[in-house]
Amino acid sequence: PGKFEPPEEYLFLDGESLSTNDLRQLGKGCYKIKLTHDAEKKVKKARELVENILQEKKVVYGITTGFGKFARTVIDSDKLDTAPFNLIRVHGKIMNLTKIEISYSL
Repeated sequence: PGKFEPPEEYLFLDGESLSTNDLRQLGKGCYKIKLTHDAEKKVKKARELVENILQEKKVVYGITTGFGKFARTVIDSDKLDTAPFNLIRVHGKIMNLTKIEISYSL
């Protein structure tokens, strides 16, 4: 296999119009992704909801608890920051991915 060349074309995610073909092409590395302005606003609103859940110390499935058989396991507040990354890493290992890069900013 040759060296991976990152795509130049972007797929804009709006939370409504992603097709199966878009997803297939994304999986093949044909696109970089960006959120539309409206989608970014929705993400920020969802982030505020999660922040409120954390601030009020509510027990909410998948946010302050584990998933599946760990649904009744409450995650210690000092480990909540790393929980999403650990979930992605576990799924990456299941899919036999050797390197996972995670970056985000809000």
